[in-house]
Amino acid sequence: MELKVVGVTKGNRQEVIRSIIDSYVEKGKLKSFEGLSDEDQVLKGIASLEKEPDNPHDPNAIKVMLNDAHGKKHHVGYIAKEQTAEVSELMKRTPRIDVEFTGGKYITEEEELTTGIVLHLVDVVEYVENNPVLNKLLEKGDGTRKTKILNRLGCGLLLFIVFMIMIIIFV
Repeated sequence: MELKVVGVTKGNRQEVIRSIIDSYVEKGKLKSFEGLSDEDQVLKGIASLEKEPDNPHDPNAIKVMLNDAHGKKHHVGYIAKEQTAEVSELMKRTPRIDVEFTGGKYITEEEELTTGIVLHLVDVVEYVENNPVLNKLLEKGDGTRKTKILNRLGCGLLLFIVFMIMIIIFV
């Protein structure tokens, strides 16, 4: 699922987003924006979503948090109000959220472009169904595909898979 983060221009969030980008550029995990396609601007597993029930505008609000290259979390925006119900359900089975930075490629003296954020949520059920090795595990048994996945993987194996994905991504 792909989601555009809203509220990225509120307060000093553009400065925060640029400092996060700079931290990854300094660590060599992200090149500068100049001349890159959007695919070159994706960082894997640096975002998290947090429900914000005390939000005065929307009790179903979901904050978007990004980790900088030093591991510090920063609030950079929200999930759009129209998508919070679907995302809230998906949060239960999302092991990783990839982040794509948009815009902001060129800054001139006259105009500074807004840097946007698009989240790519990885649905564990979809991931398992599209993985041929894990899919083999599901060929036996009865019930729906989702039930098979959740029953066979169990919590421990699911955590192991998430851990292995993180190792593969960061190595």
